Amino acid sequence: MIKVAWITKDARRIEIITIKEEIDVVDEQNQEMMEKDYEASFPGFEK
Repeated sequence: MIKVAWITKDARRIEIITIKEEIDVVDEQNQEMMEKDYEASFPGFEK
């Protein structure tokens, strides 16, 4: 995420805000399987 703060009309301060997300391994695997199942549901899809 980037936060921009205008100091004057021509000057601004840009801050980069990083948010560390805790990714659950099981949730990540479930998401990958759902994406694969979704893609495989289209006729003629081969990977």
